[in-house]
Amino acid sequence: MTTDIKPVQTTVTDANCGFLPAARARSHRARTHRARSVLSRCSSGLALLQVGFAPAARLLAGWTRQRAGSARAQAGVARPLAGLARLRAVAAVLTGLAVLGLATGCPGPAGGPMGVDEQRLAAAMSEPVVALDKQPSARAGFQSSKQAPAKRGSVVADLSDEVAQSPDVTARNRTKEFMGRLRAEGWTVYLAACIPPRPPGLSPPQADAIPAVQFEDGWTFVAYGYKVIHGVSYFASLEGRGSSGNNRAQVSLLLRIPQSTEPTPDLFADRPPALDTGASCIEATQPPAARTITGPAIEVDSDGPNPDGTPKPNGHR
Repeated sequence: MTTDIKPVQTTVTDANCGFLPAARARSHRARTHRARSVLSRCSSGLALLQVGFAPAARLLAGWTRQRAGSARAQAGVARPLAGLARLRAVAAVLTGLAVLGLATGCPGPAGGPMGVDEQRLAAAMSEPVVALDKQPSARAGFQSSKQAPAKRGSVVADLSDEVAQSPDVTARNRTKEFMGRLRAEGWTVYLAACIPPRPPGLSPPQADAIPAVQFEDGWTFVAYGYKVIHGVSYFASLEGRGSSGNNRAQVSLLLRIPQSTEPTPDLFADRPPALDTGASCIEATQPPAARTITGPAIEVDSDGPNPDGTPKPNGHR
């Protein structure tokens, strides 16, 4: 399904983002994602401040020296006025540096046109479902070097977090609701999975499993989808989780976006077919009794293709 939506200009921040499942009261991984975003933005701004602070400091020091000594400071009008002009210059310099620092995001893509990844991220951020989180985490795609795989853009939004007497039932119902919302907004939902709690002592799923999530204290409900905007495919991972440990039900959304230096901007050229409404374990009348996955096992990774041509695990793109 192809949808033509005009991207919206949006200021974004840098962070290192992987697949972030919902967890108790804003999961540790989601908080880490946001912390990295802030640190990256601040480090970029700090670099600019270090370059520009020295001349600003010299202006301020000169003004301070000129004001030193009450006798000289009160001797006339010209010097205080000159000092005030220097102070205004300091403010202008620091204001300019602050603006530049806040505008600094991820490093530009190696060999790719500037601004493409930011535009793609803005299109993802403009999705109506993302607006349910007032402070979603976002990162534009970038490539640090030609020897490293491209880092794809990402958006992480917490859609629902509530206390529930039956966390698994509530998490399943909320995931079902958001599946319907994704469909209504033009997404093709092609996979749905219901994953029971992991027995104590059992190892977590392998990293290349699809989906690679399983918690000990509740069911997990996952839905994958894609949407094509201006020839660029966007991947959506919807994850609902019930937690009996704290009686909470949470749903989060992860979007991934191809980076501009990748061979193709459309990672779903084969157009996996949509699941029929009501055909999955999430939307069925009766809740699942065992691990159930419906639809093709396809997942978009946080990294682009390997530069050396090494293939990814089966199902990973």
